[in-house]
Amino acid sequence: MEIVKNKEFYHIQIDNCPYKWDVGQELFLGDNPNYYAQDFHEAGFVYKSESGKTMKILKFFKNFENLINGKPNSDIELKAVRESILVLKSFVEFTIRVHRENLFEEIRLSFFPNLPSRKRGIWLIPYNEAALKHWKKGMEKGRIFKVRATGKVHNSSEKFLLIEQYVSFNHLRNMAFLYWAGVEEESIMDEIIFEGFIEVLELIEY
Repeated sequence: MEIVKNKEFYHIQIDNCPYKWDVGQELFLGDNPNYYAQDFHEAGFVYKSESGKTMKILKFFKNFENLINGKPNSDIELKAVRESILVLKSFVEFTIRVHRENLFEEIRLSFFPNLPSRKRGIWLIPYNEAALKHWKKGMEKGRIFKVRATGKVHNSSEKFLLIEQYVSFNHLRNMAFLYWAGVEEESIMDEIIFEGFIEVLELIEY
């Protein structure tokens, strides 16, 4: 962990983020759940199809099973299968991310309680163009802010967050421990968790 004072960073705010910053604002961040954590808590176990029909996710999977067992061959049935596979993939990835965040927070509270929380803090990007370019590639459309931060930061590598690598809860806990242990050498691929005071200096649209 590092304590920073009046250090400049970038922050990317995606389009569907419920909070909107204005240049000149001064904010304290870290005493309430962030949007990322709230999104997990408020997510429902329902699925909305392209037609607008809503059903519980378990019933949806049952319908998918029936469709597969019926050996689909029409264009409509094949389209439904493809749509179902995408829903299944999205639901599994979301579920793994929920487990990841809960286990990461469990390890933080047990072994690294002084570090900023992924559930309360915000993500910052080092104030350099190479790092900004790297993180913009994986982000949805949104707004980039230049900010001045005073508070505590934790640098770690995104490689510990890749859900494709997890093979068990124990393996996930090991990744969490390595994540909170931090990195010896900083790189543009590091993500930065921050809690403290933010002054919004500049808005950069993209």
